[in-house]
Amino acid sequence: MASVKMEGHAMCAPGFEGVTCEHEVHECASLPCKHEGTCVDHVAGYTCKCALGYAGFECQIDSDPCRPNPCRNGATCYVNDDVSDYFCYCADDHTGKNCELEKTVLTQYVDSCTLSVASHGVPGDVRLVSSDVNDCASSPCQNAGTCVDLVNAYQCICTEDWEGALCHINKDECSGTLCRNGGECTDLVSGFLCRCVDGWKGRTCTLRESQCDSFTCANGGTCVDLGDAYTCRCPAGWQGSSCHTPERRACDSSPCANNSTCVNSGDSFTCICRLGFEGRTCQAKC
Repeated sequence: MASVKMEGHAMCAPGFEGVTCEHEVHECASLPCKHEGTCVDHVAGYTCKCALGYAGFECQIDSDPCRPNPCRNGATCYVNDDVSDYFCYCADDHTGKNCELEKTVLTQYVDSCTLSVASHGVPGDVRLVSSDVNDCASSPCQNAGTCVDLVNAYQCICTEDWEGALCHINKDECSGTLCRNGGECTDLVSGFLCRCVDGWKGRTCTLRESQCDSFTCANGGTCVDLGDAYTCRCPAGWQGSSCHTPERRACDSSPCANNSTCVNSGDSFTCICRLGFEGRTCQAKC
């Protein structure tokens, strides 16, 4: 191990200590991985392998945002595609991210085809309208977002890289501390890029000897060390800078029946049924 003598003591390379730099520093000794995550020690760094249901550099993020249920007023919680956000399917008389707001214009179902809507400016008066209006017909959700048809409204469920009411805002993956050891984070449309300094390498600047380790590429991808950078060769069915994005999603096969809305949820799906239908794929009349 290379070292520099300074007045009888050695100035050790990162990751080593001792009079002659003979001891490797064990970064896992402080148990940095939370929620029963497994710590994998590297030279001058570590990686956390998270238990099911947790994510983040140190497994600090609960990746099941529907537990406990944040949706109010009896609403059902659905986990979004990237398993880091959620969608509340509100009852007809509530709205908002968590269905916490009461609608000012009250609508009620008369039967499976007709709605009773309060008229503007006439207290107690109502008008009957068709409930079969598809508010998603104009495809308002951008960047592959899923449109959920509500009563006289719609809501967009965004893919993992986008956010906003219409999924029009690129999510800033650099908002957290992703790049270690002084690395500079650059936000990409789908992911992030760490520009490492002082000889650090790897996806998050935690490696010394190579750009690659067993966690660089996900889902069986092969990491190729290019010297100053790396690339992931993804297996069939996966794509993206680290093979984290499936080429096909569960909703691509249109599993939900009777014009119901399909929401990708990890590697599975959830069907949001239209009025009058129920079941795993909304196949049964209720």
